[in-house]
Amino acid sequence: MNYFYAFPLGGGWQVAAGPSATYDHTRPSGDRWTIPAGIGIAKTSIIAGRPWKFQLQYWNYVEAPNAFAVKHQIRLSINPVVSAPWNEAR
Repeated sequence: MNYFYAFPLGGGWQVAAGPSATYDHTRPSGDRWTIPAGIGIAKTSIIAGRPWKFQLQYWNYVEAPNAFAVKHQIRLSINPVVSAPWNEAR
C-alpha cells in the first residue's frame, strides 16, 4: 500500500512524502505489518529546459515486524519530469 501527499508552498517548493506500507500474510500474527510515517521537502526546478524534482524524505516506522527491522529511513530522489507518451503531439 502506498500513500502519498504533497502540499505546495510556492516557488516550486512542496511538503511531500510517499511511504509504502506492507503486509506479509505468511508471518506470525502480530508481525505482519510494516508501516512508515513520512515527511519530506521537495523542489521542482527547470534545468536545461527540463523540469526536475528533487526530494528528501524522512520515514519513521511506527510498526515493524521484529526488533531487527528498519526503524528509520532517509530517502533522496532526483527525478526528471517527463510527459506521458500518449500526451506527445503526433
